[in-house]
Amino acid sequence: MAMVTPFLFQIAGFQNTGKTTLISRMLLELDSAGLKAAVLKHHGHGGEPDVEEQKDSVKHFRSGAIASIAEGDETIHLLGKLHHLEKMDAMITLLSCFKPDLILLEGYKHLSYPKAVLLKNPDDFILLDELNNIKALLCWPSMIDAVKEKLPEFPIFDINDNSFPEWFLLNYRNVSTPYSRLD
Repeated sequence: MAMVTPFLFQIAGFQNTGKTTLISRMLLELDSAGLKAAVLKHHGHGGEPDVEEQKDSVKHFRSGAIASIAEGDETIHLLGKLHHLEKMDAMITLLSCFKPDLILLEGYKHLSYPKAVLLKNPDDFILLDELNNIKALLCWPSMIDAVKEKLPEFPIFDINDNSFPEWFLLNYRNVSTPYSRLD
């Protein structure tokens, strides 16, 4: 059985900036275009993911993901514990078994995969100094003018409209990276 080499793209931002909602909208667009997507969500609340906490991964699945994993504290729902240094590769390899065209990573903001960064308030500008491989910025309405003035070189989108999922659908092969092991 041949493995599919999916494209990887991150959606990064601080908690409560709209990452899950954005990914759900992206999944609907990708599914409508006939693309299969899987989602790997970082469980950023500390500790192991709890079945009751799986709301976001269930939303991803119901929005069209062919697979979705919630991860936290070196544990993933479904597979169990993984060694820290191997967990990203193991989870991406697992999702690759579902033969997705794309794997969307929610969170994991400090990894170097291509990413879109969500900016909700001025304190979020710190992410632009801390993160690399930023391909697009999604802003809450109060931030759009400041971001356009400060960073005119980036594609900038309003978090509340569907322009980013549409742009991503047209450009994902240019802004995403085909998966290869992290060795």
